Amino acid sequence: VSTQSTWGSLLYIILRHYLGARPYYSTLVTLFQEVNFGTELGQMLDSLHSSTPDSDFSMDDYLQLVHSKTCTYTFTTPVLLGLAITGELDTTVTKADVLPICHTMAEAFQIKDDVLDCYGDPSVTGKIGTDIENRKCSWLAVMFLERCNEDQRAVWKEHYGKNDQDSVKKVKELYAAMKLEELFQTTEDKYGEAFTVQCAALQSKSPTLCQALERLWGELYKRAK
Repeated sequence: VSTQSTWGSLLYIILRHYLGARPYYSTLVTLFQEVNFGTELGQMLDSLHSSTPDSDFSMDDYLQLVHSKTCTYTFTTPVLLGLAITGELDTTVTKADVLPICHTMAEAFQIKDDVLDCYGDPSVTGKIGTDIENRKCSWLAVMFLERCNEDQRAVWKEHYGKNDQDSVKKVKELYAAMKLEELFQTTEDKYGEAFTVQCAALQSKSPTLCQALERLWGELYKRAK
């Protein structure tokens, strides 16, 4: 906590030193304050879900986590920072304009991350997934809980969040029976369609932003790691 606080304080010192005289300085400070708060809120929610063994997960829970953490620091804040520095924020494009497409990109990114955590090849992804062991509120868990019967739910609750390979195997068997990998393929395609529509809607307001988002989407969509 002490190290985090130190780096947080240093960030604002650096901002003031190098950009304090720029007209967008106050906007940058506000954006960094918002991303810090959103990330801390998301981390608190993540810890709460992981440490409450008798609770189920809902899509509302999942999206709240994604929007607070992944969306805020990976998509929304970088986009808004760029727009502020180039002078486009609140002149040609507003936060309300970019938030929907940032949500789409963040949700697609996090859902794919959850699927790779469970099914990805560690030699490709570079990590061994632990969402099941750590009782994460993942997309797979939410989809399963929306579709399972009471017997399946009972088995899931017995094994989810346990750090042993037999329990991990049992949870993956439940997911396989629910055909969640196939469901993901359909879901990913829908996000691709949504991005195309939302990006086209932004084209007239900021062609440069659309080009940047399309390049980023090209790196994220259908990724293997």
